[in-house]
Amino acid sequence: MSGVPAAVCSCPDTLFGLFLEDLHHHLQASAPDTGTNIQHMWLTSMEYAHDIFFLAHCPSHLQALNTALANYCQELHMACIASQHRKDKSYDDW
Repeated sequence: MSGVPAAVCSCPDTLFGLFLEDLHHHLQASAPDTGTNIQHMWLTSMEYAHDIFFLAHCPSHLQALNTALANYCQELHMACIASQHRKDKSYDDW
């Protein structure tokens, strides 16, 4: 089974947008009080293209967001692929 290349069909972008909108609500319900305050806005996640990253004050909040994402994907029978990332210097003290 394989997907349709994005250049052939704009459906993947639309479906991903719907997924993200519902994911945002799921994160708020499943992992309340996680995220961070940036310029008077409370944020738990941000998206760019087809990537999602989470914002958290501490490792336990970040884990709660990761677990909520994994549970959400499992409910939808989807796979979540976590790529390796650069460790931010501010996390060294955790």
